[in-house]
Amino acid sequence: MSGRLKNFWNRNGRNVIFLTLIVMTASVPLLTDYLLEGGNLQNVLTRIELISQGLTKSFPVRIQPAALSDYGCGAAAFEADVFLIVPGVLHRMGLSLQAAYKLYLWAVNIATAVCSFLCFEKCFHRQDMGLVGSLLFTWCPYRLSSLYVAAQAGEAAAWCFLPLLLLGLVRLYAGEDKQKGVGRTWVLLTAALLLILSASMTVFVIAAGMCVLWLFLLGKRALSKDVRLTVGKTVLATGLLGAWLLIPLLYFVYKNTELLGNLILQDVRSGGLSWAVYLMTFFGAGTSENFWENGMAGTQSLGMGFAVTACVLFFLWSLFTGRYAQKEKKPLCKRLAVLGLVLAYLSTSSFPWELLQNKNLLFSLFLGWMQSPAKWGIGACAVFILLSCQTLYLEREEGWYRICLGITISTAFLTTQFLTGEILLSAQPLWLERTEEWAALPLQVITGIPWLWRVAEGISLSALAFLVFMAAKGRMRRGKSVEKV
Repeated sequence: MSGRLKNFWNRNGRNVIFLTLIVMTASVPLLTDYLLEGGNLQNVLTRIELISQGLTKSFPVRIQPAALSDYGCGAAAFEADVFLIVPGVLHRMGLSLQAAYKLYLWAVNIATAVCSFLCFEKCFHRQDMGLVGSLLFTWCPYRLSSLYVAAQAGEAAAWCFLPLLLLGLVRLYAGEDKQKGVGRTWVLLTAALLLILSASMTVFVIAAGMCVLWLFLLGKRALSKDVRLTVGKTVLATGLLGAWLLIPLLYFVYKNTELLGNLILQDVRSGGLSWAVYLMTFFGAGTSENFWENGMAGTQSLGMGFAVTACVLFFLWSLFTGRYAQKEKKPLCKRLAVLGLVLAYLSTSSFPWELLQNKNLLFSLFLGWMQSPAKWGIGACAVFILLSCQTLYLEREEGWYRICLGITISTAFLTTQFLTGEILLSAQPLWLERTEEWAALPLQVITGIPWLWRVAEGISLSALAFLVFMAAKGRMRRGKSVEKV
């Protein structure tokens, strides 16, 4: 066993050290003996407490619908709460609510760093690009704001799986299906969408929108047989495997359409960002997402970080001056730049979202699940981070590649240190006693078993069993063909 560990360390020791540093830098606000008060923290603590209590009554734990946004199918605020089972179990085992939630935040940071490293490494087939992508993604100001300032536990978990979605979109563009069959790409996209759906309905809507926009950017390639097969399988598999959540949710919304009015902002544009947020250098911790009415003062750090901004501006400058005329990855970078700019535009108060308001149930569902135009900034940040890594990758043959890499890492580190320091200075400490008091919202666990929930769960389980059976069957066929050779 020691020999295996030694071999593993020889191959991956550097990566483990760097990933540890990345996680520790992002987790500075967790190195305290108290909890930082966040905008949605009371709701999150209540859901963890209810999940902990309900584990012995019903599984999955379903929370009683409330007028604000609960829909009574395992979640509050249109979130499935799947990943909140982890702190719920820890709390049930005897840990305090504060300790269970802080361990959950540690797990989110670790999962984000590792998942982004693996996905970016596979995108570029270079470990240094994997580490840079992990660094920029884990230290993204928008993600840190979701984690600590807004206390959006589901949204923060969904950030872990956005790199998986980006990897799937890159492989779809690169024609991976032609070389290895449609299997790998649609499985990758389905896994990313299902994991995001299990974490946050809002980020799921953003992720689905990113996929649709990417298909438009593929142009004629989107009409090819392999892409159509990939998209069809992804939509079908996501719908069937996610039926356990989607069917009861849609049914409840259909029966209670009046609740959607509580989710949609009266002035939808008021939740949009300012274009200046994507050019900011040092972010303050902030308290609000409302950029349109309040300007830039006292707002959350909902940007991508100045290191990413500098890389994106450098790419646009290089593209304008013709430096990338002979680069093989230029078409992908151009599409990523367009996708990022479109998502950034959707996140701002410039986009006329009010044109979709009060039109019909479909648009109301979309705006309600979107919650705020600022949420499109999540997708914009993720795409711009991938574009930054692509830009650095294009510079790998130049003499100043290491200098660009060093400047990017140093800038990201300094701005992240400033942001985490601001979070510690501006956020209110929540001690153990107050934490327990905060988990007392008037919500209840549903212990009944309505037939619709069981039917929806049966559809998802049947689809999962079928996919596992087909995967095992395909592996057996490949094994037999190898033996014959």
